[in-house]
Amino acid sequence: MSTEQLALSAMAEHWPRPPQGVAAAVDRARDQGVVRPIAAEGSLLRLVARARGARAAVTTVTHGGVLPLWILQGMPTDGALTCIDAEPAASMTRTAALGAGVPQHRWRIIPGEPASSVLGRLRDRAYDLVVVDAAAPDLPAQIEHAERLTRSEGLVVLWGVGLDGALTDPVDRTPGTQRLRDVLADWQERDISATIVPVGAGLALATSP
Repeated sequence: MSTEQLALSAMAEHWPRPPQGVAAAVDRARDQGVVRPIAAEGSLLRLVARARGARAAVTTVTHGGVLPLWILQGMPTDGALTCIDAEPAASMTRTAALGAGVPQHRWRIIPGEPASSVLGRLRDRAYDLVVVDAAAPDLPAQIEHAERLTRSEGLVVLWGVGLDGALTDPVDRTPGTQRLRDVLADWQERDISATIVPVGAGLALATSP
């Protein structure tokens, strides 16, 4: 990456104005070692949610409650976000939402493992935006659920597709890297509208078929 690209990446991380409550949520999450700088990705998802007019969204990535605050700020005031995470991270998300003063009708938190215990209970074609973790060990199952849950022309987003450099490392053949490559290859083969955005940890976005 060139010096100019590195400088622009740094600017993208620090330039966005964060939603109310993010600074406090970041401090709490950092104390638990569960958050990295995510302003670039968060602000992009805020923009995506706003452009899509997402009234119903799901995220299995919370980063200690930081990411939901970014997404919620982009959703209409009558929109609701479902957050899925195992404890104790789910409790951190609850604290972040309450601390930011987000009205209760705009969010719900379902503790549990996404693919094995939660996503299967959600209603088909009921969501405008679904965000999943690219590093999840059950990634193929999460993607299958995400595509089922998303309305036609809704968006499925993979968070953290760079895998800290592993995705683009031709030598890396670890199971997690291969799972992600298989998902991206499937999107490519099906010729759905998809793109990889190299901001922060990396996002891949695809329209639901």
